[in-house]
Amino acid sequence: MVFGLSKRGSNLHFLNCVFQNNTTYDFYNNTNIAIDAKNNYWYALDSLSIAQRVYDFHDNAGKGKVSFIPYLLQPPPYLYLPADFNLDGFVNGFDLAIFAVSLWHNSRKHQLE
Repeated sequence: MVFGLSKRGSNLHFLNCVFQNNTTYDFYNNTNIAIDAKNNYWYALDSLSIAQRVYDFHDNAGKGKVSFIPYLLQPPPYLYLPADFNLDGFVNGFDLAIFAVSLWHNSRKHQLE
């Protein structure tokens, strides 16, 4: 699953992120660049509630627009990933690999039972 921030050319894309419990806004575009924030989870189930938590062109004409529709209706599954599996103080691909092997091992064990 792809998640996080990516940049293609001059475009910024946020994908499979969770925006919640921030101060006044959950997403604040302080640039004049349009940002693609589609397919994220906002802990709100309607676009009007999400729009109130996004600061962009609609709040200040000098800022870029934030596109957030379509949005996720539940958190992406990676949120339930315990973080630092190898206890090296970082969350990275090594932790994801350990998690994936653990899932595979457990699924194989259940298939054999």
